[in-house]
Amino acid sequence: MSIGSRIKQARTGNGTNVSDMADRCGMSLIRYSRIEYGDVIPTSKELLAIAEMTGLSLDFFLRDGGVNEMNPILIINKKENNDS
Repeated sequence: MSIGSRIKQARTGNGTNVSDMADRCGMSLIRYSRIEYGDVIPTSKELLAIAEMTGLSLDFFLRDGGVNEMNPILIINKKENNDS
């Protein structure tokens, strides 16, 4: 499953429409839609905003082949959640 597909899955799972999600993530509707359709790859900043808005980890979007030779997102530092 592509990153765009996972982003769409996360958005629809939250019951959020495309326009609201784009606004919440600080993107234009066109840019956000192109990310979901896989026309463009989200920047690390955009992906972090999407993860924050959906309440999901970056791992959700990047697992199962989400990162490939066409995707410039190779390394994203993730804060470890070791708080007790």
